[in-house]
Parts: sequence; C-alpha cells; structure tokens
Amino acid sequence: MDTIPIDLRLSGARVGDDPAWPAGRVAAWTRGFLALGALLRVVRYALHHPLWGDEAFLASNLIDRDFADLIRPLHYQQVCPLLFLWAEKAVSLALGFSEFSLRLIPTLSSIAGLFLFRHVAGRLLRGPALVLAVAILAVGFYPIRYGGEIKPYATDFLVALGLLALAIEWLRRPDQVRYLLGLCVLGPIAVGVSHPAIFVAAGVGFSLLVPVAKTRRPAAMAAFACFGIATLAAFLILLRVVTKSQSDNVMDMMKGYWADAFPPRGAAALVTWLATVHTSHMFAYPAGGENGASTLTAGLCLAAIVAYLRRGSKSVLALLLVPFALGLTAAFLGRYPYGGSARTMQYVAPAIGLMAGLGAAVLLARVPRDRLKRHATGLILGSLAIVGLGLLGWDVTHPYKSIYDRECRDFARRFWTDAASGVEIACARTDFGVRLDPTGWRNDRSALYLCYQAIYSPRHRRKEPARLESVAPDRPLRVVVFQERTGDAPGLNAWKAEMSKRFELQSRRVLYANRGVVNRAGIFEDRFVLYEFLPRHVASRRGTEIRR
Repeated sequence: MDTIPIDLRLSGARVGDDPAWPAGRVAAWTRGFLALGALLRVVRYALHHPLWGDEAFLASNLIDRDFADLIRPLHYQQVCPLLFLWAEKAVSLALGFSEFSLRLIPTLSSIAGLFLFRHVAGRLLRGPALVLAVAILAVGFYPIRYGGEIKPYATDFLVALGLLALAIEWLRRPDQVRYLLGLCVLGPIAVGVSHPAIFVAAGVGFSLLVPVAKTRRPAAMAAFACFGIATLAAFLILLRVVTKSQSDNVMDMMKGYWADAFPPRGAAALVTWLATVHTSHMFAYPAGGENGASTLTAGLCLAAIVAYLRRGSKSVLALLLVPFALGLTAAFLGRYPYGGSARTMQYVAPAIGLMAGLGAAVLLARVPRDRLKRHATGLILGSLAIVGLGLLGWDVTHPYKSIYDRECRDFARRFWTDAASGVEIACARTDFGVRLDPTGWRNDRSALYLCYQAIYSPRHRRKEPARLESVAPDRPLRVVVFQERTGDAPGLNAWKAEMSKRFELQSRRVLYANRGVVNRAGIFEDRFVLYEFLPRHVASRRGTEIRR
C-alpha cells in the first residue's frame, strides 16, 4: 500500500478520502505551500540578517579553532553537537568565515526538512489532513527562523524527521531490510549532529521492537540490532568524549537559565507546569507562544492522538509520542530542558506538525454540511497562506532580530574599513593576547566583536598576522582595545610596557557604538579604544600628547 492512513469514519466519510479533495487538488495545494515555505526560507537567508548574541556565541568558537580543538569545551558556555561543529568549520574553511557560509547548513537543512516532511506526511495522511500538515509546517515561524540561524536546531528537526521517515518506510514495507540498514547508518550520524536525536532514535527502537520481532526474519532482526548498538555506541562515545565535558562546564548556568523547562516538585505544581509547557512555545505551530497561546495546536494534537487510539496505527503513534516521553524523562533527571523554548524541542516538531494537520482534519470532518466544511477548510488554508506572506513581509521590512544587532554590524562594517585606512590595524585581544576583564568578555557584545572582526577586518579575514615590520611614519600601528575597563589596568599596563620597547605611543582615542540603542537586557554602548604607535627611532622626541 502507498500510505499508512488512519481509518476514521466521521460524518460518513473517512478522513483522507474526502470527495471534495481529489488527488489533483491536494497536489496543487501541497505544491503551493511547499513553494511558499521554500521561498520564506530562501528569502530569510538571502536577506543576510545580522548576527545576534546566541549565534555569535557559537560562531566565535569556529574562528581560530581547528577540528581537534572543537572537541574541547567551548567558549561562552556553549554546548553543541560535534558533527554539527565540524560541518560548520568545514564550510567556513571552504567558503570563508561569513554570515552566509555559517548559515548555509541550517538553511539547507530547513529546506530539506520541509520537503522530507511532505514525503512523510504523504505516507501517513491524505486529502485535507495532508495539505493542512504541510501548510502548518511550511509557514511555521520557528522552523523558518531556525533555518536562518547558526545553531543546530534546523538539523535537530531534519535528523529527527529522517529517523521517523525510515521507520515509517519499513512499517510500510517490512520485507525491505534496506530501511533498517538505513537506520543503522543514520542513527550514529544523527546523535553526532543533534543531541536530542537520541530521544527520537530510542523512540524508533521502542516502536519497532515488536513489529521487527514479529517478522521472525534474521536479516531484519540483525539490521535492527545493528541500528540499536551502533546508535547507542556513538551516543555513549560522544557523551564521554565531548558532550559531558561541554555540559558539565555549563550545567549550573543552564539549570538556572532553563529553570522553567525542568519539572517542579509537588503534584499541584507539576500538573500546572505540564499544562503550561504543552500549551506554550513547544506547540507554537504555525504560531503561538507562552501563557497558553499555543492551546489550539495542542488541542489539535490531542484530537489526532484520540483518533489514532481509535483506529490508527499504534506503531506510528508510538513513533510520534515516545520522543516526548523520553525528553520529559530527561527533564525529570535534570539532563535536558523540556518545553521551555521551541528551539530545544525541534526534535518533536515533525510529530507536532503531523498531528496538528491530522487533528484539524478530524475536527473539520465533523462539520455536518459539505459546503460549510469546504468553506471552513478553504478559510483555514487561506489564513495559513496569509500568515506565510505576513512573515515574508516582516522579514523583508525588518531584516534583523533587533535594532541593536543591526547597529552592531553596521558599525563593525564602517569601523574595520575606516580604522584600517592607511595604518597597520591590530587587536589587543586577538593579535597581542592581552587578557582583559573577564566580565567584558562573557557576553554577546564581545562575541559579536570577535565575529565581525573575523568577517569585516581584511587582515583578520585572511588570517594574516600583524605586520609590525611595516609600521612606519606614514603607516602607524593602530591597536583596538574593545570594552576597555578600569579592571584591565594591570594587563594593559604590562602590554604597554612591552610595546614601549619597540614603539612609542602617539595617541589614544575612544569611539562609541550603539549609544542609546536598547539591547535585549537594557541600554548598552560599546567602547572601542584606539592606541596609535610609531617606531621609537622615528617617533617625535618632543613628547606626545595623548588625547583622552
């Protein structure tokens, strides 16, 4: 058979066999939403959004580290799958370190995830259920957003969907061992690319255990065992070598940051928490948010679960739901946040999209009059298309996450061009190793500074050392100290003393960026202190007045 449909007879018609939705109409609507979803993802990538803090935190680790160094704990308290880091590093080496190269893998993953989702939905759903599921995913804000960010969330979605797709293909054709062999290959890769993929892989193992055993085919059982052993081995090796050292370094901070994403103590508080997380960001498809704003989508998923329990495939239902249960268990153990944000829950986003589409079709099937049902379905699909077009318009008119992020990049573009004009430009931190006040280097502003230096400073982009031998009267040395603070005095004084052996300080001036711009945490301004030097043997002997 072509699909694993859910056989529901509601109001005299089976969901998926609505005569008002012939194959041609379904195909046309589906292609339309696929085109809209792909357009939204490509346009967001092409608009070249400025980096924001979370992206810069991760991207700054790729500037100077080699592949082996990425195994060590990351700066800025980041935790990231090793294979994703390696893939990002490989692309940045091949194409250069830039916003475009760093976002290429997430964008391609988001687009691939959209089309793979349509394939999987086509295996499970028919008619309006198929169109609604594809539409919800195509215009969903979070899959689009994370497809344009330098983080592993789009790959979380893609590999989770890939595991589901192979499991569903085998359920369709249990005589085809190649799908289980595909799981053998994808399983270890998935846990290397995505931390929460282990929940989906374990869910696949749990859901297929009985169906595989029932086949009594040695080849199928051997391939299934290979999948489990290889995936578990890869997970444990990565956990011991990479993930544990990264997570142990940040666990205390993460438990505070994600406090709302871990279950509270007490039965009443737990019930309230469960209701909250399942009606907030985790279920925000196509849109939603906190304080119950995603209740509608959660209700649609509940309707789909009830439908599956009545007449659907229990194996498919297990594939969709077990990852939720495993993620929740990890949250109870304090090892992974559950529901606090859509970004950490992208591994269940495919299941939510499928269930929401089915749930909407189930409820529409209860509409008593065919004409009213057609109008309601058309109204919903039209509204989803408007949501997509609205997102497109917003991105085009607001190609940045915040004004602060835009101002940071605009200043960096001007600064690294102007500051390097006619001088040998250097950075106290990256070129001379001056250690500054740590509190000034553990926030998104320093990470953005380092990333934009690597992108927009011509010499740093070429990874060339400062050419101190080229410093001359007509080409002074200009050194940038970012966010200089009073607490930096010992380090700066030692550096100045060392510099005085070869150079004489000519001037000191301060530039300010983002004055009066409101950041997410308040009003900030960035200080760029410029020290200008000449060689001692040509510097003026009359003394230098330092502008303050």
